[in-house]
Amino acid sequence: MLLWHWINRLSHILAEQRNTTDSLRERVAQLEGRIRDTDCPVGYQRFQRTCYRFSTNQKPYNESQATCHGEGGRLATVKNNETQNFLANHVKATTRAHTWIGLSDQEAEGLWVWDDGTLLVGDGIWGTGEPNGRTRENCAHISPGFHNGHWNDVACSMSNYYICEVLA
Repeated sequence: MLLWHWINRLSHILAEQRNTTDSLRERVAQLEGRIRDTDCPVGYQRFQRTCYRFSTNQKPYNESQATCHGEGGRLATVKNNETQNFLANHVKATTRAHTWIGLSDQEAEGLWVWDDGTLLVGDGIWGTGEPNGRTRENCAHISPGFHNGHWNDVACSMSNYYICEVLA
């Protein structure tokens, strides 16, 4: 009888430990998920697999680019409509002002290159009639007003807000 009592007691303790272990595993999985969702540097916010920082000050294109590079990133690249919508909606909801993305044809007129070194594929997400600046306007920004968040080419010497990105 005493042996049965101890076996029963040990079975009960073992079941409690299993429940505790299962609860802890579930909690660890939740916390790991949160870490993955917030693995961006301070001041950046995650969208898909990229972290973005929306500047609160304005600089010319090359200074904006240097700032992003100094943070271990680059000016934002827009490779799909989802990213375009995320960035444009954020700009329209916050600064509502022209904001640099990492796209320019400074090296060769008409050859639009992203800050990551890749060429613009397809027609891009230009505003109506853009790009239209020829050799005077070699840098692209999101234009939240007139072009409703689409891109516009302007002089790189203009001071605009900018968007940095780093991979998550």
